[in-house]
Amino acid sequence: FRYIAQSGDTRTVFIKSEDSVTVPVGFNMGTTFSYRTLYLPDTLSIDTFYTEFSIVEPALTHKVNEELDSEKFLEFPLPGDAEAASYQGNTLANLWSGVKEGSVAEGAWYRTNNGSGIPHHFQFDLGVTAKLNRLVMWQRGAFDQQSLLFNSGNLRKWEIWGSSEPADNGSYDGWTQLLSCESVKPSGLPKGKKNSDDIDYAQQGELFTFPEDSPDVRYIRIKVLETWGESDYMFASDLELYGSYWVIE
Repeated sequence: FRYIAQSGDTRTVFIKSEDSVTVPVGFNMGTTFSYRTLYLPDTLSIDTFYTEFSIVEPALTHKVNEELDSEKFLEFPLPGDAEAASYQGNTLANLWSGVKEGSVAEGAWYRTNNGSGIPHHFQFDLGVTAKLNRLVMWQRGAFDQQSLLFNSGNLRKWEIWGSSEPADNGSYDGWTQLLSCESVKPSGLPKGKKNSDDIDYAQQGELFTFPEDSPDVRYIRIKVLETWGESDYMFASDLELYGSYWVIE
């Protein structure tokens, strides 16, 4: 499989016959790609047979400032990630389940483990390369455990980092900071106290806007800097991401 990357380089990927999915990392949308098959009749054969390259011009649709399809999001674990708390059903995918109330087993929230430390991070694959413009984040408890709002492990300060080709060793090589986020309580009341404005605000989701010059990215890393309860773990209910991206039809 041969394609042109965003860097302008031509890349070749060898795909095993049993592989059902292949991701062309950094594929330059708007360009063609080509493929051919290789056949070795027998392990003792001297020659491998090659077909001619077939060139494909994919049909592309440009989505502009639309919500990204969360069904394409996937966990993307790397060395150095914060571990998930060991509750049944507590998976990173809960962050984009669309469920905003209920138990962790119902997909309503995600929590990192006690002792994760500050800062800590984790990341996921968007399933598409996109130029992001908006993030909406819901705190845990906005609809059913309101004692947790602006408290405990809910995010207070964090960063969003993005990459198209992250380093395999889990370092920040290949990552760019896209956004610095701070949750703000509308009432300004001290910790443990809140009013109806705070609850309404939390239920709407907290909106953050990416800079216009943000690069296109495929992978998102959330770096936790502070929680409302000054805990060494975090939790959150749900997130939505919006941006512009190409879809191969």
